[in-house]
Amino acid sequence: MRPELAALPERVDPVAEAIHEHLHVRVLCMKVIRAEPARWRYRGVVSPFWRLYHHRDPGGEVRAGGRVYPLVPGRGLLVPAWVRFDCLTRAPVEHLFIHFDLVGLTRAALAVAKLDSPQDVAAGDGSPLGATLNGLSEACRSGRPPDAAGLMLAKAAINLALSQVFAKAGGTSALEIAPCAAAGPRRAVGPALRLLDRDHARRIPNPELAAACGYAEHHFIRLFRTATGQTPARHQLERRVATAAELLAFGNRPIDEVAQRCGFDNRFHFSRAFKGVLGIPPAAYRAARHV
Repeated sequence: MRPELAALPERVDPVAEAIHEHLHVRVLCMKVIRAEPARWRYRGVVSPFWRLYHHRDPGGEVRAGGRVYPLVPGRGLLVPAWVRFDCLTRAPVEHLFIHFDLVGLTRAALAVAKLDSPQDVAAGDGSPLGATLNGLSEACRSGRPPDAAGLMLAKAAINLALSQVFAKAGGTSALEIAPCAAAGPRRAVGPALRLLDRDHARRIPNPELAAACGYAEHHFIRLFRTATGQTPARHQLERRVATAAELLAFGNRPIDEVAQRCGFDNRFHFSRAFKGVLGIPPAAYRAARHV
């Protein structure tokens, strides 16, 4: 190796590179509402996607795991996917919320990384995150759906908030978990993961998933567990329920149609599976969609 090349630094930390290769942000919903005490009061909220909250006025709070997380000016709050929480406000407040999916980070991986509680982030007016959230609030007040620029701004806010959380947790080491650090197994089962993300209308058997990756079934299942922290069956069920939750929260299709589109035999089977994963029936979940 030439001396001048030997002196070059590494591009990035290899684990950090694996994280960014396999995780990406997908914005689902972004809105500003006037949260009133009589209405913004929900118990047992849980979703397969993340939330970023920002209040310009004091009075709101989130409760989870026996702790209270105030929603105050100059602060934001990230609620990771699958975290169960209550929320309320004691006074009318302007409430910005962004719902987003951190694609590639499974429920099992979140538990390993200890991202199982709300995460407070600094968002003062003079900070990059605060300025970005204020800009998003202004854009959302128009009532128009976010355009490409708005989505880029939302992703910037989400990444700024996540960077605080990961830095506070110890940087890259906090995410040295199977779906990120196990880049080799992740690539090996990539065709199966893409197939599962693409096709929610049927239950795909393990032999078909293994064949898509070119492995024997038993070897494929072992690789899949290493890469995701879950069995193929559990991963598939959670992805189908997550898709159903998005359709319920951000659409108006009848529940029977949502069940059919996500590969459940009937509404009874769908309701039982949905409640088993999220702890709440589909109809009740839809009623709390603008939280």
